[in-house]
Amino acid sequence: MKIIFVLRNGFTFGVTCEEFSLNRNGLGDYTGYEIKGIKDNKPLFIRWEDVVLVYRANIGEEVTE
Repeated sequence: MKIIFVLRNGFTFGVTCEEFSLNRNGLGDYTGYEIKGIKDNKPLFIRWEDVVLVYRANIGEEVTE
């Protein structure tokens, strides 16, 4: 799957991985993420204050075996 991050300054980048999940605190705020099986564009550091959108791309194009 491909996960797209959009930052406050307009910068956008994608990460190709096998599994992705977002972590939340008790107030419902996003505090981090977990990515397994990264195939390309591994992020080194993301400031969550700068993230405005995270979405999954290519949903219909994936092939499961």
